[in-house]
Amino acid sequence: GAMLGIGLGLLIGKPLGVIACTWLAVRLRLADLPDGLTMRRVAIAGGFAGVGFTMSIFVTSLAFTDPATIGSAKGAVLVASIAAALLGAGLVRLFERNVTPA
Repeated sequence: GAMLGIGLGLLIGKPLGVIACTWLAVRLRLADLPDGLTMRRVAIAGGFAGVGFTMSIFVTSLAFTDPATIGSAKGAVLVASIAAALLGAGLVRLFERNVTPA
């Protein structure tokens, strides 16, 4: 249960949070995207946001007391962080493949 929650939180929750909050702030005119920043690039940043390795390990050590659960949770953080890095890299390849440097 904890491993699945950690994986889903890092791979789905963090990217969706970054994208949704940015979109909402722009939509409500609370913020503007800087020149050159598109929602596709925000999605790329969201994909990489799941690499939150340090804080996830810290929270894991606070949330659980059972050594086996802590070990499994730390493993899940590591696997999910690697998967998030791959997700971000995949989004770069998908969204930036036809972009010419400025």
